[in-house]
Amino acid sequence: MVRVSPDLTRSLVRLDARGNVGETLFPNLANLGAYLWIDDDRVALFTGDKNGTQLMLGDVHTGAVQPIADNVSAAMALMPGSRAISFVDQTDEHARLMRFDLSTHAITPIMAVPDGVEKFAWLADESVLYGDGTKLVRASAAQPTPHELIDFRGAIIGAITRVTVSGNRIALVVHAP
Repeated sequence: MVRVSPDLTRSLVRLDARGNVGETLFPNLANLGAYLWIDDDRVALFTGDKNGTQLMLGDVHTGAVQPIADNVSAAMALMPGSRAISFVDQTDEHARLMRFDLSTHAITPIMAVPDGVEKFAWLADESVLYGDGTKLVRASAAQPTPHELIDFRGAIIGAITRVTVSGNRIALVVHAP
């Protein structure tokens, strides 16, 4: 859980079996914005402050934190069928969806992403779904040109900001104006 202290620092804490705050993980990080458990030992960490944003890899046993990339969004996801996570690199004029290999620590681009799109849902075939305005779109490294699946114009008020997939169900988050 991300705990916000009275001084507005944000840290990752474990809860005990009763839901009480227990151990603070990575106590030297004070600007945690989001996290993603990779396995029992490692956590991907998104931090941000007035100096910018950073994606890091943390070891929960040693407390060691290793920088991965700067100028990223908070969107992190485990990639299906691989030992990798994806993240959005915002270094260039146009953002790119990137792959971080957890074994080799290599970072490779997957595809360019439309301006303003940061949240992706991975499918088992290694393609992604995302919202682009009122449209639900699918793309992949093999087919990076976005393919519109459906346009919800008239059915929703606002833009799709997040897509989540669970089995054969899709959930959409829409930001209403």
